[in-house]
Amino acid sequence: MTAKSRAVGDVIAAARQELRMLTGHEVDSVSAVRAEEDGWHITFEVVELKRVPESTSVLGTYETLADDDGAVIEFARSRRYYRNQPSEGDAP
Repeated sequence: MTAKSRAVGDVIAAARQELRMLTGHEVDSVSAVRAEEDGWHITFEVVELKRVPESTSVLGTYETLADDDGAVIEFARSRRYYRNQPSEGDAP
């Protein structure tokens, strides 16, 4: 499989839609993407629990592997956090 044969935006859009369907949660953003021999490794930030104020919403970081068509081959949540919680390594 050659992961670079399709535009990255198309792959992300398809994987984003499929991850939303698989998890039942809104995908908030893409935080990383890289093409490799086995497909596209895409990291999504997903809203798992909407709250008011929005800064207290609960998000999850999902690591996904998608094929060249954007079909999700595998995914796993690697982190769960409040939207207003800084990431490790962020300045206080």
